[in-house]
Amino acid sequence: MGLPISPHPPAPAGLLDRYAAERVTGTLSGPHGCLYLLDGAVYCIESTTAPGLGPRLTASGKLPPEGWQYAAETAGPQQDGGQFLVSRGWLSQGELEICHLAALLDAAFFALPLAPETTSFTPGAGHWLGVIRPVSVLALQQATARRRLLLDRLHPWAAVDSVPVVPVRPRIPAPATSRQRRLLDHADGRHTPQELARALGQSAFGTLLDIRRLAAVGLVHVPGHPPRSPGGGPAPAWTAPTPSPRKTPPRPGNYRHRMPSIPPIRILPSLSDCVRRWRKTCEPLRTKTVHPMRRVIRRHAVKRRLMTIEPRIREELHTLRDQVRHFRGGMVASVDGMVIAHDLPDIEPDGLAALTAAAIGVAKRLTDATGQGAFEESLTRGADGYIAAYSAGRRAVLTAVASPDTNVGRLHLQARRAAERIGALVDAQPRR
Repeated sequence: MGLPISPHPPAPAGLLDRYAAERVTGTLSGPHGCLYLLDGAVYCIESTTAPGLGPRLTASGKLPPEGWQYAAETAGPQQDGGQFLVSRGWLSQGELEICHLAALLDAAFFALPLAPETTSFTPGAGHWLGVIRPVSVLALQQATARRRLLLDRLHPWAAVDSVPVVPVRPRIPAPATSRQRRLLDHADGRHTPQELARALGQSAFGTLLDIRRLAAVGLVHVPGHPPRSPGGGPAPAWTAPTPSPRKTPPRPGNYRHRMPSIPPIRILPSLSDCVRRWRKTCEPLRTKTVHPMRRVIRRHAVKRRLMTIEPRIREELHTLRDQVRHFRGGMVASVDGMVIAHDLPDIEPDGLAALTAAAIGVAKRLTDATGQGAFEESLTRGADGYIAAYSAGRRAVLTAVASPDTNVGRLHLQARRAAERIGALVDAQPRR
């Protein structure tokens, strides 16, 4: 019996869309799970396939098993089990929302879409965990469709979905992620991907996707397929070598006995084959990569061009120090961590530039993931002061260090203006 992976949802509006449009509150019970709705939004899903929030928290050691059971018993008619977990100090509010959202999306993949003939609705029913973070029906269906497309790309290896996972130990190790190696370590040939997901307390969809990827590279046995050899093809059957007939050596002086002709043994491919294979595999990489020495020369050329505007940028930093009280120093660096100019008497600029580049990279990924647009600025508050980073055009970042007594509003006002002027100077320089 396979995992309940539903087919692609139909184009017309389904049962869930109708309940969302009517903004109903209650429980939708289907063959593969229960969906809890509040004003048309889904706030909890219990699936028969994917591990829920409780198994995830207990398997990770974040929550003791008796704690989850105790929260379910004490929730009562108020249905505030999630807030009970936070109040007891087992979870923070952020941890609860992130883990709950991950479990909800995982369960939705196996529970959707809902067929009207096998689905029942109970109005007013709720879940003891309470409303933590409701998700709209449209966002839920879009996330499920994206996951289904990822799994469809590995459809040729769908035979591993419902059978015990049998790992293959190749002589040549294949690359695998840490999560995939964890699955291989726990695979014993008796547990299916669904059972492994529940035992490890992780996403059932992620487990299914990783098992298919491992089967694609030959690290998991696919039913009905011969085991793969390290070269990628089927392993050839071994046959015993047959001895060749014994040849009579020629007698000395008897030229009628000639040595038998030995066919040439082709150990290595011909030179033309080697050149052809090299052009096929390495030529595209050679055209796209840059020689390390050329990259160093280009970097030094860019640095020499930026040195021409260093006095003007240093002037901007001095002006910023005069305009903001308790201003300790500033630095302008490129987005890849190269110092352009600085006014830092007590801080090593190269290390700060590298850390700023890493922090800006994380901040850009955060704004992209949350749909907040391009990065503009960030502020970090420590026990002894502030560190602010401002985007200065397309190629530079302004970093400001201030004491805890500084006026943050005035710091933002003056630093933003300085970042605009510095960005105009840096962007006006040619790239090459």
